Amino acid sequence: MPPTPVGLRRIAFAMSIGRPGIRTYSRRVTTFNGAIVRLRPAAPADIPALVAIRRTPEVYARWRGGEDMTAAVEQDFAEPDSTPYVIEVEDHLIGWIQW
Repeated sequence: MPPTPVGLRRIAFAMSIGRPGIRTYSRRVTTFNGAIVRLRPAAPADIPALVAIRRTPEVYARWRGGEDMTAAVEQDFAEPDSTPYVIEVEDHLIGWIQW
């Protein structure tokens, strides 16, 4: 059985202690800085960029969205017990991941 989101946060925190590139806040990982990508908590200000990504034919073919893509992304933000992160490369938002 896979670990729960709380369990994943505990594992990530335990792994982050004393490691450069990973910031923690209140015993919770907030941003992961890798060699190429950065994962940071998604914010409402990210919605326009996420909508643009969702509207590309390659993403739209595999992801829900419907006619009102902004509402669909806002709905994803509102999912209970979900932990959303955006994926950035060189300060450009290129994707989204949640668990």
